[in-house]
Amino acid sequence: CVLRRMQHLQLRVGEGVYRALIEASGRAGCHQQAVALLEEMQERGLRPDAWVYGCLITAVADRKSA
Repeated sequence: CVLRRMQHLQLRVGEGVYRALIEASGRAGCHQQAVALLEEMQERGLRPDAWVYGCLITAVADRKSA
């Protein structure tokens, strides 16, 4: 996983990284991974913004319409 590799290399993993990974997970149909990333983001003290929640809503809506 990209996130684990970045953490292993001790790179800063901020809101933007989580946002991109959550959006990519949703687009790829990996809805559970997107939710898990949101939870991890919150556990690390990062606050999701409207963009992150929008990505999750889109992912869930796409899943239900498929």
